[in-house]
Amino acid sequence: MRKSLRLQILLPFLALIIAASGIVTYLGYYFATRMTVENQSAGNETAMNLLNGNLNLYLKEHERLAEMLAGNDELVRTVQNGVAGKDKAVLPAAVQDAFREALKSDDQLTSVFVGLANKDMLVEPAVELPSGYDPTSRDWYKKAAAQNGKTVWVEPYIDTATKTLVLTVSRAVAVDGKVAGVVGADLRIDSIIGLINSVKLGDTGHVFLLDEQNRIISHRDSAQIGSDQSGTEFVKKMQAAGAAGTVQYEGDDGRKLISYATNERTGWRISGVVSLREFEEKAAGLLTPSLISLLAVLVMAALLSWPLAQAIIRPIRRLQSAMLEFRQGNLAVRSGINKRNEIGQLADGFDDMAGQMGTLMGHIRQTSDQLSESSQILKISAAENTASSSEVAVTMQEIASGAGDQAGIVEHNAAAVQEMAHHIEAVEREAGTMNGLTQSMMEVAAVNGERLDKLSVQTRDSVGAAASVTEAMHSLGESSRQIGEFVSVIAGITAQTNILSLNAAIEAARAGEQGRGFGVVAAEIRKLAAHSEEALASISELVERMGRNTREAVLLTEQSGEAMSRQAVVVQETRSGFVSIQETVQANLEGISRVLAAVEALAAEKNKISANTVELQAICQTTAAGTEEVSASVQEQTASMEQLNHLARQLEEAAQTLSREVSKFK
Repeated sequence: MRKSLRLQILLPFLALIIAASGIVTYLGYYFATRMTVENQSAGNETAMNLLNGNLNLYLKEHERLAEMLAGNDELVRTVQNGVAGKDKAVLPAAVQDAFREALKSDDQLTSVFVGLANKDMLVEPAVELPSGYDPTSRDWYKKAAAQNGKTVWVEPYIDTATKTLVLTVSRAVAVDGKVAGVVGADLRIDSIIGLINSVKLGDTGHVFLLDEQNRIISHRDSAQIGSDQSGTEFVKKMQAAGAAGTVQYEGDDGRKLISYATNERTGWRISGVVSLREFEEKAAGLLTPSLISLLAVLVMAALLSWPLAQAIIRPIRRLQSAMLEFRQGNLAVRSGINKRNEIGQLADGFDDMAGQMGTLMGHIRQTSDQLSESSQILKISAAENTASSSEVAVTMQEIASGAGDQAGIVEHNAAAVQEMAHHIEAVEREAGTMNGLTQSMMEVAAVNGERLDKLSVQTRDSVGAAASVTEAMHSLGESSRQIGEFVSVIAGITAQTNILSLNAAIEAARAGEQGRGFGVVAAEIRKLAAHSEEALASISELVERMGRNTREAVLLTEQSGEAMSRQAVVVQETRSGFVSIQETVQANLEGISRVLAAVEALAAEKNKISANTVELQAICQTTAAGTEEVSASVQEQTASMEQLNHLARQLEEAAQTLSREVSKFK
């Protein structure tokens, strides 16, 4: 349920006044009660002290009587004679007159007596004592005898003679420093009770008297007289508080206040008790004028606060109306309140807030439009990034698959490198073997060269010899002709040998590192040499024939000379061919050496290749594993991009919502 601002202002104001007045009234009542209790306590304590003073005067007066009687010479002689046993103890006339005068002068006295140590008892007025009465067994006698030289009081007791409650004052009578008897007097207790009961405390309070044994001596309720109060709460509190003071205790009919004073002669406590309800009732009398004052204050406060509340509420209502328009979206509204108080400051703050909100909403509208555009761009970008991430994920999966295939290929390459290493070692061995064969071929070529040199020398010698033979043996013409034919054969063979040499050189050039044709050429050369030997054998036969036919020998010798000359040329050419062959073989040997060095270098590199292949294999495996991890990361990124795309859509929706909400404000 809504409450008007007027009530919200008035009610706390009135509640504050009521609370303050209530507190003041309660405090006034509380302190009035407290002051009343304190004043009454002080008054009661004063009254108890006055009663105690009066009691002391009363007791002191009778103490002087006991002192006077104890100092009476006749009484002392009577006590002395009675104790000595010289005669029966009787009251002399002078002592009897003194006792009677005391009784006559103080109507509170009921009897005056003297008890002797020999257990005699003298009383005035005379009374019949019980048989076997022993005064020395009485408290008044024992107490006075124990305090020789002092007047003592005995607790009230029932007198044996009168059968009434009396109070006894006694004093020892000493003879030669020893107690010979005790003189005493009985007082009516009702006189003291009358004195106590004559005092009134307030409207309901009363005074009572406690003896040293905490028994009630005097009380307005006669049924309480003689009752023991040792276990009661108020007695315990009085014992704890000291000889005089005021204590509170819980009685049967509510809390009570008791003030007391202790009589130093008798040890009695003169106690005055008042109910606290009496003080509360007196203090309650102050509530009526306080309540009337409170009601008057409330009426005045209501009359004064009403126009004040109206003055406060009017501008607040105007501000409320402006705020209602502001809440409906009219940011151009202003309060129109011009006051120099808190409400004016509140209105100024509202106007400033409305202006700032208008500016802010303009900025928000621009920001909303920009946010909408940005959300569209972000949405498109997120979609593109999602697609790109998907493509990257597929590509990374393909790369991961390719990395796995590459690892397999590298493993095959490693095996191939190992196989190639074995082949390189075989090539190295074959190159070494070829180098050895080439060295042997070089040596054979050198030997054949030397042989051709010797053949050339022999050929020159043969030419000279042939010339000499020609001159000597003209008869060998026919044989020479035949020799010429055989020489022609030899020339053909030599020419063929030359051709074969050329072919061997060509083969060597073509073969390169192979060099296998050198063996074939060498074999052919050996065959040609064999044919040459056969031809020479034929020549030897012809020479034998020349011996038979000189004329033919001359002719043959001439022809042989010519043939030998041509042979010398052929031998020289053959020697040149072998020199070329030797140079070629030397070049091949150098090439083979370089090939061997290259093979050795290749063998050294193949170890590095093997090591690199192993390392490449490990790298490929690591790359494959890393690619799989990257693929997983790309998949996570794709999921994040999808979430970003979702957030971009939400942002677009929020931007549209913001734009709609902003459009509500003018």
